[in-house]
Amino acid sequence: SEFSYGNNNIYMRGLEMSFIAPLDPFARGKVFMHFHKDEVEVEEAYMELLNLPLNINLKTGIFYLEYGLLNRYHDHALPQFDRPRVAVNYFGLEGLGGTGIAGNILLPVFLFADASSFDISIVSGGNDFSFTTKRKTNLLYSGHYKNYYDLSENSYFEYTVSFVTGKNDSTGNNNSYVGSFGIHYKWVPQSRSKYRTFDWKTELYYSYFESPGQNISSTGFYTSVH
Repeated sequence: SEFSYGNNNIYMRGLEMSFIAPLDPFARGKVFMHFHKDEVEVEEAYMELLNLPLNINLKTGIFYLEYGLLNRYHDHALPQFDRPRVAVNYFGLEGLGGTGIAGNILLPVFLFADASSFDISIVSGGNDFSFTTKRKTNLLYSGHYKNYYDLSENSYFEYTVSFVTGKNDSTGNNNSYVGSFGIHYKWVPQSRSKYRTFDWKTELYYSYFESPGQNISSTGFYTSVH
């Protein structure tokens, strides 16, 4: 890990600042900057076009991909100290992201859901875990489907199906494919949400990694109760 454990000192991982500018009812800009000990990092900087025809929102710039249950979270917003180990093994400490374009489409409801949506993204990114950064252009293609259900006034359930693919070597001859299936249940009683909440997340991963000698498939999962 990049952190020092096992001491009694206060350790600041970084300071994050966010700048959000609603330009008009149909556009807004967002910038998230992270101040580390030795550098300033632009985590996200993108423009959103909202409420376009056919229930479409568009986004362009630097951003984290809509993938699984936690990839969109910045570190400080995670429900625990760091990311699940399975996600770190596939995507690194900072998750999936890059510079590109994405679209969000609100779909007709499916399987009795209260809301259904689909996100598609194309970014230039990589992390040298599942996807290389050693090519001039390292494109990642991802899709993310979500069904959301209101179970009661105090609880909801959702499931996600996500997929991402890209090159995994400098020659561009081999690809990686990583898919996930996630389920999320949350109970937040009205007027008591500050004191009583139950939040359960589980996500299953499957990866297929092409290589010259042998193709490698792997699986992993995490479950989290808060």
